[in-house]
Amino acid sequence: MPSLKITGSKKNIRVLGIGVFDGVHLGHQDIVSRCDHILTFSPHPDGVLNKRKGIKYLSTLREQRQLIKGLLVCKFTPEVSQWTPEVFFQKVIVDSLKPNEVVVGEDFGFGAGRAGNLETLQLLGNKFDIKITVLPLKTEQGQPIKSSVIRNMVSEGKLTACTQLMGRGYLLIGIVIRGESRGRKLGFPTANLQIPSHKLLPKPGVYAGWTKVGQRNLRSMIYIGKKPTFHADENEQTVEVHLLDFDGDLYGKQLAVSICIEIREEQKFESVSLLIDQIQRDIQAAKTKEF
Repeated sequence: MPSLKITGSKKNIRVLGIGVFDGVHLGHQDIVSRCDHILTFSPHPDGVLNKRKGIKYLSTLREQRQLIKGLLVCKFTPEVSQWTPEVFFQKVIVDSLKPNEVVVGEDFGFGAGRAGNLETLQLLGNKFDIKITVLPLKTEQGQPIKSSVIRNMVSEGKLTACTQLMGRGYLLIGIVIRGESRGRKLGFPTANLQIPSHKLLPKPGVYAGWTKVGQRNLRSMIYIGKKPTFHADENEQTVEVHLLDFDGDLYGKQLAVSICIEIREEQKFESVSLLIDQIQRDIQAAKTKEF
């Protein structure tokens, strides 16, 4: 039988939440708030099972670790995906983690082909004297809050709506790298973020949000795009953050950026002066908009 790999501290597990938790939205947070440990899976099961090839993550593991205390990560392999619900429960829950209680959402399924349903889970819980708690799905305007819905919102640049379902801004964690210094030359210095390739980026455009620098949360203007005013055939998207009321060297530092609201779509400008005029308006919007 294939080996099981779970990373994270397994000490004193009393109440364990189980799920993928991609996005850590309000529904996920309901589970997280009731548990001292959370078990997630990496890589994303949908990617391993080829349900969605090359799936982009709403939350990288680094971001999940910032958002969730007591995070445990089960390495999800093709072998693990073939375990029956009974084998999964025995090896993961009973033998490895040993919680007193397991908490899941009402759409939870487990084991090969998601053959294990809530009834299966309850029967196994009774067998091993582990309490099973099932939470109803959180809803917004009558619709269940799901990662797939948020993924579509992010892809379409609807960050205001996304924030309502997540209860917070859309988190990007990256390392500041050296870019072309074009923003500084234009009078608007930016921090260029190196974001993991498997992270889902919002639609190209200009956004506003917060950036954590040390103990400070600074209002920020965030640009995501290909710089069409300067690069006609650029392929790779860049993420640049202009921190309001900040002056300092951030190269090599890790920044956590929360995108809260969209300002405008990406545009190509006929001149640098027109671009500068627009950036000034964007910064003003980032200063004054409520989010």
